[in-house]
Amino acid sequence: MPRGMNIVGSCVILECLTDTWVDLGSLGRTDKEKRVNLEKDASPGFISDGYGRVTWTNEAYRKMVGQGEGGDHEVLVWLAIKEKVPATVTLAGRQAFTCRVRVRYQKYNTFEVDGKEKCSIITAPCDVWRMDTGGFAWRLDVKAALCLGPVN
Repeated sequence: MPRGMNIVGSCVILECLTDTWVDLGSLGRTDKEKRVNLEKDASPGFISDGYGRVTWTNEAYRKMVGQGEGGDHEVLVWLAIKEKVPATVTLAGRQAFTCRVRVRYQKYNTFEVDGKEKCSIITAPCDVWRMDTGGFAWRLDVKAALCLGPVN
């Protein structure tokens, strides 16, 4: 009998911009340095492209949403910007900024009709750096996060 695919779906919503800053090099100067430093970081992080698609997550992010439990879950991430935060004004020209994000995540099994678990929510500060390729490197501060989960 075929086994269902286990998926963790997560949506990261940029709630509000809280600050811009000048310390651009704290994660690294080049895209490669930023990714390597995020990869080693204990804080959950991910990289998005210039179109808002998440292209990579670090191990800490995957563990946060539950992929680390057994390791057999594929992690899918969507990035959204709240309507009150105009994307063109907020992100255009910003090299580094701090924001608040809300992460909603849930596990699914593709062969089970009722295989959906309850949704978990984390609201956390997040530091963001522009990548040379036009995307962004995101690092969540889960130590300062407000966690709600699981919820219906």
